[in-house]
This record gives sequence, C-alpha cells and structure tokens, in this order.
Amino acid sequence: MLPLALGRSSAATDYYLNVTRGLDALERGATVAAVDAFIVAQRLAPEDFLAHAGLATAALHLGDNIAAVSEFRAALRLNPHASVAYNGLGIGYLLHNSANDAVVNFGNAVRQDLTYADAYVNLAYAHCLENKPRDAMEQCVNAQRAGAEGPFFFEVQAVAHFLLGSSDNAILALRRLMQRRQQADDSHGLTLTTPSARLIVVNDAPVLPDFSDILRRVQAAQRSPVQPAVLRSHSGSVNTGDGQRISVSDRTGGTEVVGVTRFIASGASAGSDRWQDDIEYVSFAVDGVTRAVTNAPPYAWDWDTSENRDGEHLITIRAYDKSKALIGERRVPVRVRNTYDPRSAVSVANYTAEQEAYAVARLKKYLKLRANPLRAQYLLAKSYESKGLAEFALHEYTLLFLEQNDYLDTRAKIHSLKQHLGKSYAPGRIPEINSVANTGKRVALTFDDGPRPPFTQQILDLLKKHDARGTFFVVGKMAEQYPDQVRAIVAAGHELASHSYTHRRMTELTDIEVEDEILRTEAVVRDIADRTTEYFRPPGGHYDRSVREALSRLGYKAVFWGPNITSFPDLPPKQIARALIDRVEPGCIILLHNGEDQTIPALPTLLAGLESLGYEMVTLTELLESGKPVPRKFAWE
Repeated sequence: MLPLALGRSSAATDYYLNVTRGLDALERGATVAAVDAFIVAQRLAPEDFLAHAGLATAALHLGDNIAAVSEFRAALRLNPHASVAYNGLGIGYLLHNSANDAVVNFGNAVRQDLTYADAYVNLAYAHCLENKPRDAMEQCVNAQRAGAEGPFFFEVQAVAHFLLGSSDNAILALRRLMQRRQQADDSHGLTLTTPSARLIVVNDAPVLPDFSDILRRVQAAQRSPVQPAVLRSHSGSVNTGDGQRISVSDRTGGTEVVGVTRFIASGASAGSDRWQDDIEYVSFAVDGVTRAVTNAPPYAWDWDTSENRDGEHLITIRAYDKSKALIGERRVPVRVRNTYDPRSAVSVANYTAEQEAYAVARLKKYLKLRANPLRAQYLLAKSYESKGLAEFALHEYTLLFLEQNDYLDTRAKIHSLKQHLGKSYAPGRIPEINSVANTGKRVALTFDDGPRPPFTQQILDLLKKHDARGTFFVVGKMAEQYPDQVRAIVAAGHELASHSYTHRRMTELTDIEVEDEILRTEAVVRDIADRTTEYFRPPGGHYDRSVREALSRLGYKAVFWGPNITSFPDLPPKQIARALIDRVEPGCIILLHNGEDQTIPALPTLLAGLESLGYEMVTLTELLESGKPVPRKFAWE
C-alpha cells in the first residue's frame, strides 16, 4: 500500500484511507466490507471519482449491476478521462446484454488509455456480440500489442475466428486457453457470466435484478436521493401531426457528454411498429453541420465529442421517408466536458497523482473478466463439428455434458453425433443380450462391480492360470479410485464394460441421470485405459423402457446373464461352483462378481470344471463374434 502524504487534512487522509481499505477488501475477496469502505469514502468526498469507481467495482462482484452502472456513470461525470470507469461501465452494459453500449464505453476506455489491454479484449468481445468479427479481430490485435495473453483473451480470439469461419484458428486459440487456464493468476477476476455471441450459443445471458440494495445503502448514508442507473434509453419525442412519432434516445444519462456518445433515433406509430417501413434515412448534425447519415436500423451515430470544443452544442436529428420528406425532428442541447479537472473544486480528496495511479491500477486488476470454461468447451466442440471432425466434437460435447447436464443443446448434440457416427440404435432395435446361440463350447465370464483390491488381482491371476478371458463390468467411481486395477485388467487381455458410475438403480433415475451414469463411466474408462465401452449391465438387472431408450440413444448394448453366482447364497464355495457348472450351456453368460462374495473362493473350482468339460472361456465380444445373440424377455412387455 502506498503511504499517505504528510501535512494533509484528517478528512483527506480518511478519504484515501477508506478507498484503500475498500481495495484491500476486494483483494482478499471481502466484497461486502469493500462496499462499506467505499460508502464511507463517498460520504467524506462525494465529488471524487475513485470512491464511486471502487463502489461500482464491488457492486459488479456482488452481482448488483444496477448499482455498478450507476456508480461508474457517477465516476465518469466527475472524471471523464477515467478509463477504468469506462471499462467497468462497458462490463455493466455487456452483462445487461447491451453490446452496442458496451462497444461505446470500451472504445472510450482505450481512447483514454491506449495500453489498456483488458479493455481492448472486452471491446473485441462486444464486437463479437454484434456479429462484427472483423472489428473484433482488429481489437484482438490491439489487445495483443498491449500485452493481453490471458484465458479470456484466447476465448474472445477463438469466438472471433469462429465467426469468421476459421475453425482451425479457433481451435488453436482454445487450446492455448486450456493451457493458460491452469497457469493464469485470475484470482481477482470477475466470475460473471458474460453473454455469448448469437452465432455461437443462445440464451445464456444472466437475468439481472431490477433493484439495488447498494444504492439504497448509499442513499441512506448520504441522506439524499440517489438516482439509480436506468438500463434503457432516456427518450424524448416530437409529434409530426399524423400520429407518427420519432423519438431520440441517448445513453449519456443527461445533457452533459464526454468521450464517444451514442445517439439512437427510434420511432413508434400509434401502437404499431410500422415506423421502420416509413423511415428511409436519419441524419445527425452538430451545430447545424451534418456529421452522419444512416439508413440502417437502429439508426445510431457514435459522436466522438473530442472532435469538438468543450461547451454548449446542439445536436439535431432528422428522420426522412422514402420520398425524402422530413417526418420527424429532434433537437438535443448538450454540454461537452472533456477537460474538466474532477478535483479542482474538492480539497478533501487531495491525494497525489502517484496514489491515484496506484488505486486505478488496483481497480483494473479487479475489473478483469474470466474465461467461461463451459462456453469455451462448447465453442471447441462446435469448431470440431464445423470441420467435420465428429469424433472430436462428440468427445468435447460429452465432457461438457458431464460438467453441466443442461448446458444449452449439448445433450441433443451428443444424440445427433452418436446417430451420425452410427453409434446409436433406433428405438426398439437395441440388442438386449441374454445369451448367444451357435457358439460351440464357449462361455463368457463376466465380473460385475469393482475394480477393487485385492479381489481384482486375485481374479486376474486365476484367469491367467486357466488361460481364460473375461469381461469386467466396472463401476466408474471405483475405476477412478483404483485406476491401476483398470489398467491391469486391460494389460492381461481382458475386456472392459460399464456397470454405471455409482451403482444406483437405473429405473429410479431420470433420463438425464441415466445418461450421465453411462457417459461418465465411458469417459473414466477412456481416460484411464484408452478403451471404449459398448456393453452396459444395469445394476441389479433393474431395467425398463426408459433405460432401454437411454441406451439406444447412446449406442450401448444391454447385457444380462444366465448362471448367476448369487443364486446359491447358502452353499459353500465348491458346491456353488458345481451348481453353476450344472447350469452352463454353450453360449451362456456367467455372472460373477469383483468383490466380497463367493466369487474368489468358488472361481478355482469353476474354472477347472469348465476346462475339464472342454469349454473355452472368452470375453463377451468373442462370444458374440462366434454366434447369434439371444434376446432377453421382460415381464413388462
């Protein structure tokens, strides 16, 4: 923290002390305490911009966008050169899904500070929201020159590339994002969910409140009315005598303007929206000199007020119809103030330039936007999909689904790609295997549950001794716990299949929960052993039409069994083995377990008995390759 200058009044010391207390609270994540400190600072010096900018920043972190916009605008009225406040105000509009206003304010931020890398990145993203990828790429270049290299920069760069149709470059940027996400120090970054470019995803903008507890506290502290931010245009209108009304909207919050200010001409016609058909073009003039003409809705003009002297000016907006007849006019008096010293009339906030720069630098650190990992993953999947790399796209969509089941249309994407790749079944066509006919003297050994030491290794040793192969229906959660056991199964030449992720009763789950159980185990097996799974055995055999449909969508075969080791709970191990052997037929699927039951004690006798009868003990795939599957019959059909 910078030391306070000596010889200053106690009020001045208290003001800057409370500003730094607020910044310290933001640093340690104590956002409510930061609000308290900035409100105290405002009461001491209401005409200084730092306390307003600090309170606005804290409000953003608390999700109070109404207070954030109001306080950033207050800061800019006091200091029209505060790039940090322009950037914060742009974030506020961005979160309100108002990309046009965000562009204006981010643009002002970089005009005031040509080295403000984060503001360039935000400006690029706002251009993406406007579907202006070339403008976005230009700002990405500026951001890179200013030193931008964080995860959010790479996400924005990827969005711009994608909108330009360059999926290869989008994928490269997203891979850099994934690498930098682990390294980046963004502990103070905003975790706010920014809206998404419409061509990428839809409807993931946050719902914002229409009230502000922070502004109520400010009002109570100052004992004076506080004007809340209005997140819509301030409008005036003029009647043309024929029911047509042309209104002119601005986002300046009053007649005093600074930096780049956007004027929007809009119209309404006696309860209808046909005014757009009547307007051919709109002109904008400053002091009688035409500065812009537009024939495209929303009929907007961005006025760079720095091109005019400070002082009073008159903006005239005229709307014309297709016959070039004037159908509406609006005159807006404004006062430009680009060179005002915000502290010239306030002595109590007389801190040094060095202290101001230090405080602003800290505020900038707390006004960073974080990359949205879900959106980045979605964009990566879409980029692969647009290049025709369906397998890669499916992998990314699956990871995204496992992160958040209901993220946009991810689940539907998985279903469509599975179908495209031939990895799904039509309803009613799913294989539901009970045994296999015409296999000769072959049987499939299947082991449910696990992996679990020491049982898994004991089973592997016994199978090796009898030159037998088996299929292990693993539980995903246990596979994560004992990955070495999974790899040992594969290394010994055996097969992996799915027995769900948590071993819950599938018939009691929702469709999405069933799919999550299957896909999560699929991902675990792939990550640990680089193997795919195509067989699923429902825990306890609990199976119904909903489970069948989920397996159909995801392309899994349902596997059941014949001889079952749990059918003889009261017999000793050797008698269990003999009872199983008595029930064995060519092509049958034998159900055993990978855990604390009678499998391990009974297995030596079972394997020796099958071997003596001339049976070959194989994996499920090997059994199916040698015969024709016999379907399971269900009482509910």
